[in-house]
Amino acid sequence: MVDNTLEEIMIYCTQCGKKNDNDATFCNYCGAQLEKINTHQKSRKLTSMALCVTLLLLIIFAIITTIFHIKGSGIQFDWSSETPNGQSINIVESDKQHDTKDTKK
Repeated sequence: MVDNTLEEIMIYCTQCGKKNDNDATFCNYCGAQLEKINTHQKSRKLTSMALCVTLLLLIIFAIITTIFHIKGSGIQFDWSSETPNGQSINIVESDKQHDTKDTKK
């Protein structure tokens, strides 16, 4: 059961942003119609939005990290295609690191 005494109902004008009396229907400053906003529900929406943004950023980070890991691991990618005259073209991407041991005899 929700305790409604802890929730504060505040009325702010969506046009001018001024705070009005809780029982006001129209803004005392600009005359615009007022809507009651439950601050607890608004806070919950912001928390949900922050969670979604955080999860999206983590997914993007994981994808980028995976791409860099694959590129740095020396895994080869082989794309083959054939030209209209029947010649085969192979494009191979591989790790460019070389062994730098001294080979003096």
